[in-house]
Amino acid sequence: MTTLLYPSAFESEVTEAPDPALPEAEAHNSNSSQDSEWSPQGSLASFICHASYLQNELRTDNSIFVDDNNRIKSLSRHKIGSGASFIVERAEWLAGVHQHDVSLSQQFSKWGQYIAIKSVRERPQLRNRRNNWSDVALELRALLHKPLRYHPNIVHLLGFGWGSSAESDSAYPKIIIEYATFGSFRDVQVYNPPLPFAIKQKLCHDVARGLAILHACGIVHGDLKHENVLIFANNYDIPDGQPYTAKLADFGGAVMDIGQRDLSCLSMGTYPYQAPESSQRLSADGIKQTDVYSFGLLVWRTFIDGKSIATELGLDSKPTESSETLIQELKLSDEILLKAVCSVQSYSSNNGISDRALELILYVLAQTILVEPKDRCLSRAQSALRGMHLNKIDSFLQKVAAANDERDDIERTEPPGSHGMTADNIGFFLGNLGNDYDCQRNTPGYRQKLSHPDIGEFLFEPEKLKEILDWVQQQQIVDDFREAARKNRTGTSDGLQPWKAAYYLFQCYLSGFGVTFDGKQACHWLQESADAGDQGDVDYWAMAWLLRVSTALSVPISLTLDELQEYIRWGIIRGHQNCLEDGRKIIEQLTNTDERVRWESMMTEADWVRRTVAGGVGMPHFVPRKLRRCYDLDDISILEGQIKDELGTTYNSCLRKNLSRPFLNFFGKNKKTEFTTAEESEFDKIFVNHKGHGLLHLAAILGKLRALKYMVETYLCSIDLPNKSLAESPLTCACRSGHFDCAMYLVGCGANGGGTKYGEEAPLHWLCSFSPEEMGPLAKALVDAGANIEHASGAMRKDVRMINADWEDNFGVVTTPLGRAVLMRSLPAVRVLLELGANPLAKVGHENNTNVKSPTELAAVLTLPHILEVLLLFIDQVLLEKTPIFDEIDMLRAAHENRITPFDPTTLQSRLEVKLGNYDIVEALLELGHSPNGSPGHRPIEEAVLMNHEAIFRLLVNRGARTGVKRTGYNGRQFSLLQISASRPRTSHNGTFIAEYLIRSGMAIEPLPDGSPSSLALAIKNRYFDLSDLLLENGADINALYQSDKEEEWVTVLGELLLMHTEATLQSLAYIFRKLDANSNNPAIKVDFIVNKKRKLTALHTIALCPFNVINDRSQVSSRVIQAVLTAFHTAEHINSVHPILGTALCIASVAGNLEMVTALLAHRADTEIPMRIDQLSESDREDLGLPDTEYNQQCENGESTPLALAQFALSKQLSDFEKSSPLDIASLSKLDCFEAMVPLFQNAGVPYSDAAWESLRDRRKCLEDRIKLSTLMAQLAPTDLSEPVDLSVLTDEKPTNWKEGDEMNQETAARTLLKFMRGGFD
Repeated sequence: MTTLLYPSAFESEVTEAPDPALPEAEAHNSNSSQDSEWSPQGSLASFICHASYLQNELRTDNSIFVDDNNRIKSLSRHKIGSGASFIVERAEWLAGVHQHDVSLSQQFSKWGQYIAIKSVRERPQLRNRRNNWSDVALELRALLHKPLRYHPNIVHLLGFGWGSSAESDSAYPKIIIEYATFGSFRDVQVYNPPLPFAIKQKLCHDVARGLAILHACGIVHGDLKHENVLIFANNYDIPDGQPYTAKLADFGGAVMDIGQRDLSCLSMGTYPYQAPESSQRLSADGIKQTDVYSFGLLVWRTFIDGKSIATELGLDSKPTESSETLIQELKLSDEILLKAVCSVQSYSSNNGISDRALELILYVLAQTILVEPKDRCLSRAQSALRGMHLNKIDSFLQKVAAANDERDDIERTEPPGSHGMTADNIGFFLGNLGNDYDCQRNTPGYRQKLSHPDIGEFLFEPEKLKEILDWVQQQQIVDDFREAARKNRTGTSDGLQPWKAAYYLFQCYLSGFGVTFDGKQACHWLQESADAGDQGDVDYWAMAWLLRVSTALSVPISLTLDELQEYIRWGIIRGHQNCLEDGRKIIEQLTNTDERVRWESMMTEADWVRRTVAGGVGMPHFVPRKLRRCYDLDDISILEGQIKDELGTTYNSCLRKNLSRPFLNFFGKNKKTEFTTAEESEFDKIFVNHKGHGLLHLAAILGKLRALKYMVETYLCSIDLPNKSLAESPLTCACRSGHFDCAMYLVGCGANGGGTKYGEEAPLHWLCSFSPEEMGPLAKALVDAGANIEHASGAMRKDVRMINADWEDNFGVVTTPLGRAVLMRSLPAVRVLLELGANPLAKVGHENNTNVKSPTELAAVLTLPHILEVLLLFIDQVLLEKTPIFDEIDMLRAAHENRITPFDPTTLQSRLEVKLGNYDIVEALLELGHSPNGSPGHRPIEEAVLMNHEAIFRLLVNRGARTGVKRTGYNGRQFSLLQISASRPRTSHNGTFIAEYLIRSGMAIEPLPDGSPSSLALAIKNRYFDLSDLLLENGADINALYQSDKEEEWVTVLGELLLMHTEATLQSLAYIFRKLDANSNNPAIKVDFIVNKKRKLTALHTIALCPFNVINDRSQVSSRVIQAVLTAFHTAEHINSVHPILGTALCIASVAGNLEMVTALLAHRADTEIPMRIDQLSESDREDLGLPDTEYNQQCENGESTPLALAQFALSKQLSDFEKSSPLDIASLSKLDCFEAMVPLFQNAGVPYSDAAWESLRDRRKCLEDRIKLSTLMAQLAPTDLSEPVDLSVLTDEKPTNWKEGDEMNQETAARTLLKFMRGGFD
């Protein structure tokens, strides 16, 4: 059934020597059990596994991924905000770097040049405590839910990416969302002239729509306010004069997964926007009403131009104990509604607001800002904001309620398991193409109950995550798994359940994720998972695999024979074919006759259950509790009565005409024609379960031949009737369950041997379900009945098909019946199909446009030598054309790249006899004669060093691999193995064995004089400090000069680090400065203050020259870098070190706008009078400093300028640049803040300055701001009168197709036309 349980083609018993540099399996323990704050919901492991699951969901949705093909331009990232859980940055992105993916840039060009990146916020104060990831996971779940994902008033999730530890010492996922051009709702109202009423109305209406769809999906926002509403350009032409669209964002405080009977609390909220009851435990409906209250306050604030509600009430703008008490008293007495009414009336009279506009706002406030939650009504408020006459709202909502009831009735009568086309499916398809889709159709009160986001699901892929997360992060996740596995067995709906955590630990010890390989620990945690107590989860796999895994890993099993029998029994029932083999082996070893009989009886009974009520694949779709009615297929008279009862008055119309003879003798010459020409009758509309199977399917699956004959010969029925979920015919069901008599009977009655047109498989795909004796006759009968021997199976997604035992997704591999026989390891079925003419090299199915995986490729990558031998002999003896397949290396590459199967069958979990990673494969290839030196560009020893894999390194060296090879980099430089070891991925194992061996063997410590970085520089940059110590002990030079690239300047490792402001940089700097302190009297390990010899730049000059985009305010990284350097080089001689042209570091920082550096230097009493030689600056110096060529020289005496004067001129130049630019937004002027902030710093340092000069510069900035506001106001002016309420019922996500007869209709045009046809309307 799965490759997990079958031996490798490479038989090897060699085991890997434990890596002495790595901890033992249980050695790494962070004492997390003592951490009272740990919880499975908030753990890093829970978050990473949930994010991995969501990433897989996104992969099916053509989303953006920040990986090796699409990357963010690091030079253009700019922080635009932060919250409790995230930091948000604007970023420019490059799409389709690889040639085969260039279409991605076209697909996402509509999102513009910029996107927003939401990264997990690093909080230094929590560095020694566990972060809680729950709110991050909530954001992901909410934005991924389809009714929200494409909604016009919910911020769009564009994609997903994994962080880079080189940027922030964090490899955690990042959310990619659309960039809000105009910022938040607060920004639009605070930084712009007052908006016309109609624009305010539309923006509030947008928020109401967003809130309505959230509530319909069972989500409460929990923190609704201006700051959490983002403003985008309006993409629709109607109504006129509406430049903006508002979208809800920031769901980190959202509440979801609330049952109707559950009581929940809000996790957060913002003063003063909380509802009066927000601190209480509330029902699902009650907690939604807190959002409605907050919405009313948002409408109030919008109407008064974004002024603070607290200030309007005469309270402190920030929460204090007294202000919170006072506002709560106002809210509990309805006094706040009265104050809101007075406030808007006063605003209206002062600003000439029309009576209609005032009436609308007052109505909305009266529906929202109320003490009693049950009195609030979002639908009424939304209707008013939609522009409806207030006296028509109630009758309109009654009509909407009737439409909801009618829709519910239609959905209740739909056949179970149906996959019919719906308006939502079409809308989501259009959404996937980049369009908006609103399930509620801009209709207040419509469809108030939509599907809720799935409970947090998890996916752990250790082989993939090993390439992303560094070793320390892997260890933390393993710790989290241990904690979750040790919690009580009940688990939680949104946390990592104990049985799942135990199974993931099994995978960790098997694959070496965060721990060294340990077969005993792997089996221990697999058994822990198996003992979960029927959770219907990975515990099913654990029970089915435990014996096979323990045997393969030579670990004694701690189960009694009775317990083992129960595991095997349930494994068979649940569809695990390996359990049949395991059971037979156990029976062979039993000496007690009674025990053998008991086991044989158990296996026969279990296999019959699998082949009947478990549908042949181990899924309980036909157990009594899943059936809509328990039909008695053993007693025909009872069955007849049940069918009569089901059909009611239509019973007689479903009977065949000639029923004078008993049905068992009904065998006429024209039987085949008679049974296959019946049109669909009411009998065919009887569905027995949630998958949409009919009575014929039920009889075929249960193997009830007598009942099957009765129904076929008694009732008008379609013998090839497809079921609703998989479009499989009764014949396909009979073959899947291995019921030979039923299958042959259906074929004899004229059933199509190929199944149904849209079925996922043909009956031939299930040939392996029969005994070898039955395979031949049945296969021939199917082919004679129209089966195509090369029929291609379907590609239904694993998560849709839901066959638990098919963990590797074998049934998702598109292949022919022969390919399926290979996947199922059925040699008899392979032989039968070859005899019937199946092609083992077939790559195209029965339809010319259907590509399939060839049986021979499958046999090769699955390492099935016994089957591969049969196929190759057939190819040699029968086929005239011999298509090249591949050799061992090609086969392994195809397996690792998942080109043939959706999984890698050579990984340890798939091939349990492979004891330690790919060690046995490497040894097997060497035994086959492959050179241990590989070939240029493909050196096995280089890969062993990159992995820091001691065992494989030993193996290769012992087999004669040369350690003197060099790897050529992208820039043409040569890297030794020692340099490779120092630059290996952070995901590799720890330890210095390989480096020690290379040094002992005489490898040079310092690199060739080609500018490449030394091994020490690389080790320090990559934070391999144990290796750095080793290299220093062996004479490495910490001040060696190198070029990071051929075009770059020669610098020391300290010089390069000072231009990389990340968390990782801080760790490397800390290491260097520790060495400086510890070896202050040792000239051999003295860190040079001059880091750029050619330009004579010190460490402080280098930091001062940092480009603006390098400065990193995340967790105050840049400030900490500066402080670390100033702590190391703290003397006045260091701080006031004068460059012959650039002056001091303070001069450079002042003109470059490096406020962090200016602040730190002045705090260390830097000299403010030492000037910069402006007249001697080179062209490159001017470019670095952002100075014009000659303009400033004319203003300086003797060509010199002090730091404050430099800052003043830099500000003047920036203003000049802005004054020449168009268009502008006020946010862009924030670049000027750093220069203005320097004035009080210099003033406090006692530096005299000209207040008039600075006032002149401030006036120029004010003029710029006024110009921008005026420009914005002019843009809002339109011929339409925006002072009155506007009709927003015209808002729709439907766009005109402009299609006319004769035009070719593309996918989007066809979908839009169909959507318009399927949608109804509201008068």
